[in-house]
Amino acid sequence: MLATAPCTSGEITLPETDGQSGGEATYADRLDTLEGKRLAYVDWGKANGDRLYEEFERILTEGFGVEALDYYLKPTPSSPIPRETLEEIYESDAEGVVLAIADCGSCNSSIAVDAVTLEEQNIPTVQVITDKFLGLNTKISGSHGYDKLPLITLDHPTRYLGEDDVHDIAERITWTVHEILTCEECLLGPETGETAAEGT
Repeated sequence: MLATAPCTSGEITLPETDGQSGGEATYADRLDTLEGKRLAYVDWGKANGDRLYEEFERILTEGFGVEALDYYLKPTPSSPIPRETLEEIYESDAEGVVLAIADCGSCNSSIAVDAVTLEEQNIPTVQVITDKFLGLNTKISGSHGYDKLPLITLDHPTRYLGEDDVHDIAERITWTVHEILTCEECLLGPETGETAAEGT
């Protein structure tokens, strides 16, 4: 049976910024459902990113009816996704992308830029980062005009998580991944910042 639940924006982190931005944000249209959709997962090459992918693939295909979650591994976590990898994602007809896990300063600079790039290509995107770098991620997003680019935060660091820990995290945050990709109101709603929540 496919997972169903009401849309609740309180599970999505919508970072607050100082109001300064570099331009007008262009958010991707959210999907009507994940059922039958092809998604992409871009691994930042950091600890437990591959395990998180395996858990997401299982839950999204079995619980949400996702057709496929294609896996891509970045060659370097501190640089944006290579052009050839982006082209592969576009040519695969991926309708949503999960970016994970950014757990350092340079990682968060690149993950924010990649999220902006994909959103501007009308591909809804989910960032998974560690909470230590939320402020930096927010500043990078804000400099591109995305004062409320949603993401999921995990406790820093993630390198010491065991297999069971990653399993539990995936079970808790997969519905949030679904919301970010499908819920327009969750993406753009409340202005107060009260929607910020941890993924752990």
